Amino acid sequence: MTTASQKTEPAGEWSAACLLYPTYAALARQFVIDLPACNDLQTGVQAPPPESIERARQWLVDVDERIQVHQLRQFLQTTTLTTQEALQTILIHHLRKEKKSASDRDKIDFLLVQFFAHLVPPELDDTDVELDYVAELLKPALGSVELTLPAWLDPLEQLMQSAK
Repeated sequence: MTTASQKTEPAGEWSAACLLYPTYAALARQFVIDLPACNDLQTGVQAPPPESIERARQWLVDVDERIQVHQLRQFLQTTTLTTQEALQTILIHHLRKEKKSASDRDKIDFLLVQFFAHLVPPELDDTDVELDYVAELLKPALGSVELTLPAWLDPLEQLMQSAK
């Protein structure tokens, strides 16, 4: 599985689209979103021609425009299709968009929290959650991130440390 920071090749993009399709199709059915099926993705061709990849890309754009964040939230919190791989793929799909709308921002926010919640053990205590722990858990989706706080956050960090 790739991260959002890695460039997508056609084979990787197709693989991700094939993973997204059943989830998005089920979501569209549940909320009665009128979408034509994407035959290219339904057939699951292993080595699709560029035209199939483009049709799949356009289908995903159309679906993303029609699915609202509250629908995504309700669906992912109630379906059995929610796996780590599915959450990671949907999250990376949204993170890689060149142009992100306010709706995309809200979806990314929800997906980051959902992905994190899916990975943490249920017995995790809030005091055990540190920045490096969160970064390590989100690494499969975000890749490696620099953990240095910007200087302008120093006063807040001091306040947080004194509150412990």
